[in-house]
Amino acid sequence: MINMAHAAPRGPNAQSSVEYILSYGWAILAVAVAAGLLFALGLFGQSSSSTPAGCIAQPNFSCSNPVYTTNGISVTIGQNSGQDYYASWAFVTSVSERIGSSGLPVNFSESNTVNMVSLGLMTPGQSVSFVFKNTSAGAIPTGNVPVGAPFDGYVWLAYCTSINCTSPTSFAKIGSISVKATGNAFAGGSTSTITSTSTTSTSSTTTSTTTSTTSTTTIYTNQYYCNLCTGDVQFTATGTLTGNVITTGNVVINSGVTLTTDGYMIISGNTFNNLGTIDTGIQSNGGAAVSSGGQSSGAGGGGAYGIYIQANKLIAGTISANGQNGGTGYTGGSSGGSGHCPGNAAGGSTLAPGGNSPGGLTNGGTGGNGQTPSAPTLSISNIQNTWYPGGFQNYYDAAGGGSGAVSDTGATGNAGGSVTNSYAGSGAGGGYTCSQTWDNGGGGGGGAIFLAYGAGGYLGGTYTESGGNGGTPQVGGLGGVGGAGQVPTPLNYGSTPPITP
Repeated sequence: MINMAHAAPRGPNAQSSVEYILSYGWAILAVAVAAGLLFALGLFGQSSSSTPAGCIAQPNFSCSNPVYTTNGISVTIGQNSGQDYYASWAFVTSVSERIGSSGLPVNFSESNTVNMVSLGLMTPGQSVSFVFKNTSAGAIPTGNVPVGAPFDGYVWLAYCTSINCTSPTSFAKIGSISVKATGNAFAGGSTSTITSTSTTSTSSTTTSTTTSTTSTTTIYTNQYYCNLCTGDVQFTATGTLTGNVITTGNVVINSGVTLTTDGYMIISGNTFNNLGTIDTGIQSNGGAAVSSGGQSSGAGGGGAYGIYIQANKLIAGTISANGQNGGTGYTGGSSGGSGHCPGNAAGGSTLAPGGNSPGGLTNGGTGGNGQTPSAPTLSISNIQNTWYPGGFQNYYDAAGGGSGAVSDTGATGNAGGSVTNSYAGSGAGGGYTCSQTWDNGGGGGGGAIFLAYGAGGYLGGTYTESGGNGGTPQVGGLGGVGGAGQVPTPLNYGSTPPITP
């Protein structure tokens, strides 16, 4: 029991504290509630999305580092399926993008990859950063996007797993993005970054150690000269090489792309994957047309360039090394001259002689055809000791065809250019006539295609290396057909490449 007689009387200070709490407590509570509402509305800089900023990946895929700018989304993705995706495409959609009955966004399909970003070959453990810029199908708000504006969406990957595939056969929603706009636009450059991460583990009865190593390399997009590069080279647009492509990484030619190589070689330290077409190109070594007395003959066709491709894993695809057709003679006015019979011009030689005059002095005779030399044996020794130091062009480029004559004026055609050490086709002779007319040029030779592969293996492709036809006959002699090129048996070099990238 409390003895009230001895309780201390309540003083004026105690009474003031109670009155203070009662007077201002409700105001403090009101301020706290208001602050909570402002935080929930995202006015203190935190994300308004319930998902933490970043990208949440699905199993067997990786997704990280999303960035939202005023003109697109950047994100880094990868796959760990255990198999190569020989062609792949990526795209980003918002959560509001309409999904069709197939389970895919309605603006994207196997037959419509125009709105996707082509990534080329994707191997397990490889990560690729790409920028998905605004498209009519993307449903990504861009333009005057305020800094801090949220974006929630999905990252998709379309891919195929069969060699030489050209369109996607599988789609996967690989990650969910939640990010806010930074306000900085992406530059319109043509390179992106590729990162590969490998993890090794060692353990004993008492310790366990995990070490991760990350290496970063550049993807060179449409780099038509890439000597001693240290990344992946990807061709996404038709173009012509201006130098050798030698790289430690992959080389990919996308579907629908024609790469003209013009005598230069391609060396990959990893995988060469030709999903498009390689055209080796035409040299300017056909015999020049002659003109006399107002008449001109047909020029000789140029010989095809050859090509050397080396890769640890070589998927050849379609390669064309065809010689050029000879030109057609035509009249340019009244004729004059001696009227004697000139011989036609010979085609250029390789290790096989070029086509020469037709048998006899047949009026309107066809120029002699070019020939194909015996196929060489591709070996590490030949490549390292002779062909590479001596210049591959001297061993796989074709000879040119000879031009026709202007018969009634005595103007003899010009011979085609020779590549005397080459294993490619020789040139054909121009047409021959002993009358008042003009003759047609001979076709150029077809080029040689040299291929070498390592432990990764070789998948043969479709090769054409025919010589060019003679010029279309009018009244003059027909030019001969250039000698065919050839594809010697590809070299399996195992683990030691003849040329180290």
